[in-house]
Amino acid sequence: SYIKQMLYQEFELPKYKWKIYAFYDTTSDDLESVMDCLYNLKCPSELAKKAYKNIYANNPNTGLTYSNDKKTCIVLGRATDRQNFAHTYTHEIFHCAIHIANEYGINTRGEEIAYIAGDLGALMLPYASSFFCEYCYNKNL
Repeated sequence: SYIKQMLYQEFELPKYKWKIYAFYDTTSDDLESVMDCLYNLKCPSELAKKAYKNIYANNPNTGLTYSNDKKTCIVLGRATDRQNFAHTYTHEIFHCAIHIANEYGINTRGEEIAYIAGDLGALMLPYASSFFCEYCYNKNL
C-alpha cells in the first residue's frame, strides 16, 4: 500500500533576507518536525499548544503560519481535495506576505506585498504542484 509522506521545503526570499520552512500534506505523523520548527522560531507556548492540538487531531484543510526574526514556518495540513489545498495554500501565503510587509513597513494595499505573495507562490509551486493536479492528487490519496 502507498503511504503518503509529508513534503518539506526550505527556501529564502533574498530581497528580504527571509527564510521559509514549508511543510506540505502534514498529519499527526509530522508533529515532531513541525513542533521543532515552531520551537526554533521561538513560537509562544500557547500558540504552539494550539498548533499541536490541531495537527494531532488530523483536522483536514487547515494550516498555520508563524513568523519570527525574518523566518517563517508554513504548515499545510492534509487537504480533502485540490480546491481545499488551493484555499489553504493561498491563505497561508497571504499570512506570510503580511508578516514580511509588517517587518519592513510595506504598504499592505500596494503592489509590493502582491509581489511578495506571488514570489512565495512561485517558489512553493514545485512542491505544491502535485496537489493542484486532479490526476496526481487523486492518485496519491
